[in-house]
Amino acid sequence: MDLLVMDLLVMDLLVMDLLIMDLLIMDLLIMDLLIMDLLIMDLLIMDLLIMHLLIMDLLNASRLIWHDTEHGARAWSIVRGKISSSFPRPSRRLCFGPSHQSWPWLASTWT
Repeated sequence: MDLLVMDLLVMDLLVMDLLIMDLLIMDLLIMDLLIMDLLIMDLLIMDLLIMHLLIMDLLNASRLIWHDTEHGARAWSIVRGKISSSFPRPSRRLCFGPSHQSWPWLASTWT
């Protein structure tokens, strides 16, 4: 009888051990899922940041295109205030040297 009780206690401990082991594995799985969830969330946030940067690039490009048109340039100088009128306007054509209209003191060196 003593051996049976002892055997049942050991069996009980083994079952308890298995349950604890099961809980630990379950806990690890839940932790894994949470970490995976955080990683996915991190990737989504990164996607949103990249999307934000792309939108900002598009807005900047559209501002530059808008600034390059005649009406847009006038409107942009109004938006920027009187500061824009104190600086010379860049040439409309693509040039890799200084413009003679903008830099009259360099006109003699370019002729």
